[in-house]
Amino acid sequence: MNQQRIEYIDIAKGIGILLVYIGHCEIGEGDFSHITHWIYSFHVPLFFFISGLLFSNKHVSAATFYRNKFASLIVPYIIFSIVNYVLLKLCHFDATLSFITNGWGTNPLWFIPILFLINAAHFHIIWGEWWLKLLVIFSMMLLMIWKANTNGWLPYSVSEIPWFYMCFLSGNMMKEIIKKVEACRYAWTWGTIGLIMLTILLFIVVVPYNANYLHTD
Repeated sequence: MNQQRIEYIDIAKGIGILLVYIGHCEIGEGDFSHITHWIYSFHVPLFFFISGLLFSNKHVSAATFYRNKFASLIVPYIIFSIVNYVLLKLCHFDATLSFITNGWGTNPLWFIPILFLINAAHFHIIWGEWWLKLLVIFSMMLLMIWKANTNGWLPYSVSEIPWFYMCFLSGNMMKEIIKKVEACRYAWTWGTIGLIMLTILLFIVVVPYNANYLHTD
């Protein structure tokens, strides 16, 4: 079955990919430091927001859900992990099999297991039994409290789940709103307003409380 592409989502993902690339080019030195900080303030959350936007709220069985997500996320993760490990070894970079137990840390592959777990958590919050909903929410709250107090790191970056789930949830909750804006006669106007509001949010709310932006002697 042919599925029509949603152009503005493809554009958003394309912009996000370019920003990730630019952010990793180490141009953020001296007078350009704020560029990298600005990019890092939203480039990864953008992808989780889009993932939430694309999450299907159609009810399917848990077996079907996990089979689809495993095929689309975990299988590519395993393949790329093996390829990545082999290439690092061939190029004489430091690479150990610890990625099997700890994940890839800050390697670009880190986000795939997190995306899988966030999708699973959201699925059970929506469709799970009441006790499973409470278990997932309670576990995420405990993880959020632990992260806020320790700023620690857990294997497979599990410690980052609460923050990125908020980004994912925001996208999922705004799905219907965005559909209505898309159908509106002045869609581009509202989109521009939304972009301006996002910029204000980043530079007035996020930036002052982000340690990366604080000037130190």
